[in-house]
Amino acid sequence: MVSTREAHLRHARHYYAVLADLQDASDAGEAQLASALAQFDASWGQIQRSQHWASSRLTHDQVAAALCNAYAGVGIPLVDLRFGVEVVMPWLQAGLQAAEQLGHLQGVSVHLTHLGVAALRIGAYQHAITCLERAMQIGQELGVEADDPTNQGNLGIAYANLGNYPKAIRSYEAAIALCQRRNDIRGEAIWSGNLANISNDTGQFDRAITTYTRAVALSRQSSHRQNEANHLGNLGNVYLQIGAYQDAIQCHEEAISIGRELGDRQTLAHHTGNLGVAHFELGQHDVAQRYYGEALHLAREAYDRRVEAKQLGNLGNLMLVKGRLDESMVYYTQALEIMRTIGYQLGEATQLGNMALVLRKQGLIAEARTYYQQALDISRRLGDQQNEAIWLGGIGDLLAEQDQHEQALAYYEQSLEISKRVGLVRLQGSFSFNLGLSLAALERHKEMLVAFEQSRTCFQQSSAFQQLAHVEQLLEYIREALRQNGSAHN
Repeated sequence: MVSTREAHLRHARHYYAVLADLQDASDAGEAQLASALAQFDASWGQIQRSQHWASSRLTHDQVAAALCNAYAGVGIPLVDLRFGVEVVMPWLQAGLQAAEQLGHLQGVSVHLTHLGVAALRIGAYQHAITCLERAMQIGQELGVEADDPTNQGNLGIAYANLGNYPKAIRSYEAAIALCQRRNDIRGEAIWSGNLANISNDTGQFDRAITTYTRAVALSRQSSHRQNEANHLGNLGNVYLQIGAYQDAIQCHEEAISIGRELGDRQTLAHHTGNLGVAHFELGQHDVAQRYYGEALHLAREAYDRRVEAKQLGNLGNLMLVKGRLDESMVYYTQALEIMRTIGYQLGEATQLGNMALVLRKQGLIAEARTYYQQALDISRRLGDQQNEAIWLGGIGDLLAEQDQHEQALAYYEQSLEISKRVGLVRLQGSFSFNLGLSLAALERHKEMLVAFEQSRTCFQQSSAFQQLAHVEQLLEYIREALRQNGSAHN
């Protein structure tokens, strides 16, 4: 007679094999994906029970531990696609524990790498660093993948998101050097693009354009069309920031063309949304809304919940500008629910901040303060200094709007200190400008002028020409008023 343990083991092995076959089918191309997902959905309850049985016994059953280790190595992309990182991470953690118990160091390294990538996706950057550095250390001890640039590059992503740009640059440059040594043109293009992201984030737009353009050329050289589309999209986003809207539109249209050529709905959704942003910045709101709606539909077809949430957020931004505040809040709320479902805390904080802005406009000050504080708490927990500065600035704006300028100054000064430390020049310009407005309200004119001058310098350095024109016009008006005031006293 078959024992209960043996029956469970046979069941778990069978559904492990089912999951492996479904993953192979889904990897065969988009034509097979829908069928694989349908079969996966039908089998999910049994797959989940089997993995849970193995993970519940891993500490005292070596066979179950080996199976738990195996589950963490197969089917993860399918599980991720359907249920997101919140379901994937416990599988990987159980696999890591099993591999450690079995003394399978190669498995430990692999699971740590995957956990690091998953942590990146939910914005848990410090945890990502811990996982990736340990995976790299084990790899070096084993003498395998010692020159693999992927973990080095992913480490750079974590450091960049924490605002530690010097360490991020070193990691990206190390990844690029490793790719060059291996003649890995595709990898060199990827990490060059990430290096360009730092130039973009710190307002070094000329350098960003140069590096993104090189990444596009390397992607074309390696015939990697999807990476080419990604770098074109990033290049388009830089053009957006410097007001070169037609160049931005051209880049995004090229990226969309590649997405159509590949039949890749995720690429199409992402870049169609970016094209909508370009038209939004041009004030072509109806065109932007059409692209956002199209991108939302594509994201849902591709089961890409993060891009789906981003488009809902974009639609919320559009309704906000149109003054349709209730509709804006509906879109932001839907985006927030998705971000929480997939465990993407960075996106959760963004939507909370967006909702705070709607509440401000509705005059619901206490509620707005609560939402800003929730966004701030998440950003601080993640070590996300850029958004920490933004939410502090938002609270400062809220206080300034209530004529509580002394309190507003404290928040603006914190925002300014963080943006200076991280090297976010354009944000420095915005916070210096807002600081100047509160100083003006307090009639602290000398300090006000210093703040506005700092704002002008930052906007000039970051090619924020619209903001630069505004602050220069204000400075000219202030100086003329001070001159007239002086003449009247004489």
